[in-house]
Formats: sequence, C-alpha cells, structure tokens
Amino acid sequence: MEKIDDLTFAALFQVLQSGMGLLNDLESYLRPLGMSQARLSLLLAITETEEGFVSPHEIAAITGKSRPGITRMIDKLEEDGLISVNRNYLDRRRKQLALTGRGEALLNRIVPEYNERLLALSAPFTDSEKRELIRLLGKIPL
Repeated sequence: MEKIDDLTFAALFQVLQSGMGLLNDLESYLRPLGMSQARLSLLLAITETEEGFVSPHEIAAITGKSRPGITRMIDKLEEDGLISVNRNYLDRRRKQLALTGRGEALLNRIVPEYNERLLALSAPFTDSEKRELIRLLGKIPL
C-alpha cells in the first residue's frame, strides 16, 4: 500500500475542515429557525422542480439521503406546516410534495440572509480565485 505524503494529506484535510466549517456555520444559522441543512435541502429540492412538487423518491435521489430518513423528514416538515403531501392524481401510489405558504415564507427569509453570510465568507476571494477553487474541488473524484 502506498503511503500518503504530507502535502496530499494537508491539502485534503484542509478541504475536509473547510467543508465541515461551512456546514457547521450553516447549521448554526439554521438551528434557531428550527431547521437543519437536510431539511433546508429538502425544501430547496421542492423549489427546484418545474412543477413545484417532487416525490419522496426524487428527494432521496437529489439529497443522497436514505428513503426512511427522507420519510421521517417529510413527516416532520408536514407536521410543522412547511410542506404539503398529496397523492399524485395520475398514480395514487405516489406522493407529491409542495411548499406551503409558511414554507415559502421561511425560505424567503433564509435564502437572502444566508446569502449575505456566504458573501462575507467569500469576500477574500477574487472572481478568478473562486473559479479556480471550483475547478480544483471539481477534480476530487467523489
């Protein structure tokens, strides 16, 4: 087995630490709002569909979460009044998820506020450096 060199370890460990730091920052922002990164991802996935609704199966594929985990999250988001769960009128076995007015209002608060935070975090980078960062991180084969 080939031994990892110090530079490779330091570079990838820095990527890992930065990613965890960004995730922790997002979670800290969302926690007082009763949200998490996973719940936010689910709400955003619903908004990304042209039809305005999405199935739990599609959410699992988009977020990379397990189907049981998605089901629990859907139940809680519905209980909190952030999404509605309806049967597909063409296929009654399928569920369709849509944002409620309350869910839309929450996203309309979260997205602009957190975008301000991301702008502050990215302020030290030039546009060229941001493009280079995207290019470099895109080379990690995950």
